[in-house]
Amino acid sequence: MKKLYILLGMLCVRAMNPAFAGPATQPFVIGVFSQPRASMPAWKALGINTFVAHESEGGKVELEWWAGTAALQNCNTIRAPSTRPDWEAWDSHQAPAGGIAFMLGDEPDGNGVDVQTLAAQAATFAKTQHGPATLPVFCNVRGGSLNGWQNPPVPVEQYLAVADWLAFDFYAITGWTQPSHLLEAGKILDNWRSKTTGKPWLVFVECSKQQLAWVDPALDRCATPDEVRAIAWDAVIHGASGVVYFPQQFNPFVFDAIPTDVRTEIDRQNRLLAMLDFSPGQGVNVPSPFECCLRTWNGQPTFILLNTGTTPATLPTGQNVPPHAVVFDLSNPFDRARQSAMIDSLTNQIALLKTRTPNRKGRK
Repeated sequence: MKKLYILLGMLCVRAMNPAFAGPATQPFVIGVFSQPRASMPAWKALGINTFVAHESEGGKVELEWWAGTAALQNCNTIRAPSTRPDWEAWDSHQAPAGGIAFMLGDEPDGNGVDVQTLAAQAATFAKTQHGPATLPVFCNVRGGSLNGWQNPPVPVEQYLAVADWLAFDFYAITGWTQPSHLLEAGKILDNWRSKTTGKPWLVFVECSKQQLAWVDPALDRCATPDEVRAIAWDAVIHGASGVVYFPQQFNPFVFDAIPTDVRTEIDRQNRLLAMLDFSPGQGVNVPSPFECCLRTWNGQPTFILLNTGTTPATLPTGQNVPPHAVVFDLSNPFDRARQSAMIDSLTNQIALLKTRTPNRKGRK
């Protein structure tokens, strides 16, 4: 079988198809959280296709104005529904841009929202018309609630039950000062995707020094370009249907505090992430320090391998892979014999998911 190797952040040995836009249904989400409308053109230029959470700029910008700007930029939004049915109808006509999910309040598990209240809101959102159809209900929770780090614990599974699309934020470096847990997202996804079968998951990616009040300034830092790349692709390998960048800084507040070198890396990675589709693919067992999945990338079933280690590692083919670098291969370098069966399994999975995955044409 023809082989393809690409080391992210290094020289690409095969030109990529810039026209590839993913499947006819929902594309892989490349989002950014709560950004002002004036910055939308710059974010789109960086490869963002989805704006997550209405940013009112202190109540000055109405939801319709904010989301309408995104739609006119040919981007999607994940947001609360408008109170104006006529505007939701207009937004639905912007397809494939416009709203793709209705967002519940951010981190309800950490903001004192009881499950009954959230369930009632979700039920209202689920019945809200987006033109002729309805949209999936989206809920983002704290990663610390999912992996048991948050204290006191909350019944997070009850929050997850009310939504169709799920997400979490876990910032190992700037939120927890635990860089050894850089790839915690993959472990969280493995655990919770199995408990929420069929629901797509998005993963928030840290990309700024947030300067949170509870973090020791001496330990606080931004993730490096290599670390940001690793977080994003670890999420992909473990089945995420999208990533959402969190670029904010606090104390003082800044909407976009991404360092220049990290921004350059995000730009590079977004061009590659855009070649994924929404379906989660399937995990492939490979020896440490690699992790691997089989997903549709650039229109073809592709094995994606990440070196999770902090030193270079070598594939059986002799390919030397730097730390936190990613390799794309049209066949499995660790097990050539089983690749046809795995590709057939992926093809069947994608066909099944297309009949079940909620999308902008209506909830299923």
